[in-house]
Amino acid sequence: MKIIPYGRQFIGNDDVKAVKRALKKDLITTGKEVKNFESMFSKKTGVKYSVSCSNGTSGLLLAYLAIGIKKNDVIIMPSINFVASINMAYFIGAKVFLTDVDPSTGIMRAKDLEACIKKYNLKKIHTIVTMHNGGIPSNMKNFLYLKKNIGLILLKMHVTLLVEAIYQKRKKLVIVNTARSQFFLSIQ
Repeated sequence: MKIIPYGRQFIGNDDVKAVKRALKKDLITTGKEVKNFESMFSKKTGVKYSVSCSNGTSGLLLAYLAIGIKKNDVIIMPSINFVASINMAYFIGAKVFLTDVDPSTGIMRAKDLEACIKKYNLKKIHTIVTMHNGGIPSNMKNFLYLKKNIGLILLKMHVTLLVEAIYQKRKKLVIVNTARSQFFLSIQ
């Protein structure tokens, strides 16, 4: 059977050199290389602070805590998602509601979000977690419109945000970098 990969990584010579350099240091997980990476990343993206994590699950937990999610807060996210998104919300004690998604893309649409809010009669929503999936972006204009009218935090989770952040100089950016892949969170 032929395997069709979900995605492919690109590891260049500079990446290999950086790993070799880090492995030769006394501290490979908390040393100078990490501080240099975080500093360089902050400068490149135009944010004040960056924190690297050992995996995406840890990064999600930090992101949720950074935006003040606590026990019994309502979070809405798409039903097609990374399990860590839901698990970390449950870990904090948040109430998670899952929306339907576009059957052809697997992406939550604004109308799916509105239907979820109506179905469960949700009044006080803390955070909406959107997710770009398989290279297909969410229509963020519609979510920003809802954010303005409902008054909540919008947390975008996708792999293309880094490029967007560099060009748009977002000031509230939470980056999650895992050992096997990277994805980025933006708080709006």
